[in-house]
Amino acid sequence: MQTWLLYLRDAIIRSSGIYSLIDTGARSTATALMQVSGNSYDAARVKLEAVKGECPVPEEYVSRKDAGRLSYQMLWAIRGSILDDGFTQANNDLKIALGLPAPPHIRTRFTRVAASAVVYIMLMALFISVCPLVGAIVETRYGFFWSDTTGCIRLSLKFTMAFTLPLLLAVSVYPLRRRAYHHIETPFQSIATVAAMQFAMSFILHEIYNVIEASVSFSLSDTSSLLDAKTHIITFLYSLTPILAFLAILISRKLQHHPLIAYAFICVLSGAAFALCDFVYELHNQVIDYYFVHQFVFGFWITLAFIICGRIRRN
Repeated sequence: MQTWLLYLRDAIIRSSGIYSLIDTGARSTATALMQVSGNSYDAARVKLEAVKGECPVPEEYVSRKDAGRLSYQMLWAIRGSILDDGFTQANNDLKIALGLPAPPHIRTRFTRVAASAVVYIMLMALFISVCPLVGAIVETRYGFFWSDTTGCIRLSLKFTMAFTLPLLLAVSVYPLRRRAYHHIETPFQSIATVAAMQFAMSFILHEIYNVIEASVSFSLSDTSSLLDAKTHIITFLYSLTPILAFLAILISRKLQHHPLIAYAFICVLSGAAFALCDFVYELHNQVIDYYFVHQFVFGFWITLAFIICGRIRRN
């Protein structure tokens, strides 16, 4: 399983366009250094090695003396800084050391990320506390099936893995891919690529959760089984919800309405996606227990928590 997760991680990184952006940034810095060195590779290399020491060259670049060779040497020279601070900061630091103009780099503060995570946990804890109380009323008056506290905890854990993380992936990777590949692919192709990554990530994380849950159930002498086709049907359906939420975010940006209207639109559409998935599942089982109403509320709430935390991280 660990190997498959590593493959998934590498596929996401390659598909995001990060490598292309790094190559472009490094070549831009190398070109700028050569320009201030009289377009001489040797003069530019001397300046680089005066700052970073000797920089090796792979065999395929030995016969070349251009910005491509110099950019490789730059990446090798700042490889440690890239691991510590990221490429943008490492590249800017190198520019400053070489006397090249460097734009200010806005770094995401860890405190904001931590605050976002804490707020997300608090919002989901509020849902876990309040939702069963509402469910007691709804089940009594209308006969709708509703999750108890344990069910809400399981939902929150499961969809934090299989909904929130793939949605975070999409809103992070899509702008990177558009920057990297805007000249060779259309926005629709970029969206399709990111959506495929979302589905794969969500489906795998759903199945990992199913394995964990089945293992726990087996240890408790429960009858849950991974051989039940219904488990994988609902996994397939709910793996589509992060995609629909991502599309709602893109549509809201195009409409350019007031932020509150846009947020409400995203949350309602995500809630509707959760409800639709469960409704299709209920139709398949030929048992309508109106649990899709609960799922609409849950989908609305978890998307709202995602948006609030995103605002905290950005602001």
